[in-house]
Amino acid sequence: MRKTRPAKPVPASKEPTPGRSRAAVRSPRGGRPTKDEAEQLGSRILTAAAELFARRGFAATSIAAITSRR
Repeated sequence: MRKTRPAKPVPASKEPTPGRSRAAVRSPRGGRPTKDEAEQLGSRILTAAAELFARRGFAATSIAAITSRR
């Protein structure tokens, strides 16, 4: 049986990869919304759902219809 040596750890680079800064990796629109944005989104979803439920009825309202409302 052949013996193998454990792999040597690769040292972490202290300098960023050329052309990619930390800010360039993060998208300004990516990730979770802020608390205020989440509250506004929740309110818009509930308002749209309530309007569609009142107009069409619960059984005739789909999630797609709620999310497509602006």
